[in-house]
Amino acid sequence: MTVNPWMPLSVRRNQQSEFNLVDNVPQFMRHGIKGWIQQAINGDDRLVAQMALELRIDELSDNIDNFYPDDAVIACIQRSGPWDMYDESLALDVMDWLLGHGCGHAQSLEHILKSAGHVLRVSPDGGRLVERIDPALWNEYEQVTQLDDQASQYMQEAWALAFGREPNLSDAWGRAIKAIETLLKPIVSPKNDKATIGSMASALRQAPDKWTCKLPNREYKSNGEMNVKPSIEVFIDVLATIGYQPDRHGGDQPQDVDETTARSVLFLATTVVGWLRDGTLRTIDSIEN
Repeated sequence: MTVNPWMPLSVRRNQQSEFNLVDNVPQFMRHGIKGWIQQAINGDDRLVAQMALELRIDELSDNIDNFYPDDAVIACIQRSGPWDMYDESLALDVMDWLLGHGCGHAQSLEHILKSAGHVLRVSPDGGRLVERIDPALWNEYEQVTQLDDQASQYMQEAWALAFGREPNLSDAWGRAIKAIETLLKPIVSPKNDKATIGSMASALRQAPDKWTCKLPNREYKSNGEMNVKPSIEVFIDVLATIGYQPDRHGGDQPQDVDETTARSVLFLATTVVGWLRDGTLRTIDSIEN
């Protein structure tokens, strides 16, 4: 995926290969990252002490007494010594931690990461580092989570779990389902607090005439004849796809959740949340009244 449309002259002239996305913290990024971390800490020794506790950095506790707060953190990352080892993982953890605690200018860090063509980016809410994906997908996510409600919270958690530095795909899938269930219950099962995406899909399937769906019908050919699947059935099929989470369906052996599958389902669930917010599915009674 191309992050920066500009390419060096040597690449354009085929004198070297096109740049790949960058992972970790290569040498050419370290000066900019150092400056951002120092600015974010801004001499706050209490902040650094809390960072040492939450990230469990033993040597940072010692460095606090011997360095300025921001230099204490940089010393841990650069690990000055006979081997001069730069701890790239710690550098990313520190940036992620600072963002999560509201420190530093998120847009400045995103500029560094984007300019370098990094695989990570600052999340839209500025609170963490996440994987860099298609901007159109981020735009859809931001659109459906604009409202401050439970569904938005579940969806925000789902995306953080799916695209954060330590992804938990099973939990991300589960949170996406909860976001849909939160919006679907008032429409399909308002009197059932324990309704699930599966039970509500069944309710829709058993009495489809109680609802109207604004999705287009789907035409398809079977045995040489054209058939039409009503929009409500198209919607039910989507719910069934999202609701089938492999590791939640029992069995003797736990099933691993495939990364591509889980993230594809999350994108689909994000779309469904947008449909529900836009009134794509409504009860017939609500329209008549």
